[in-house]
Amino acid sequence: MGLKENEELKVSKKEDQLK
Repeated sequence: MGLKENEELKVSKKEDQLK
């Protein structure tokens, strides 16, 4: 239930840090 959402959140945070 929260596995896919968790992965997307991690990617979102990583992209945010890359900006």
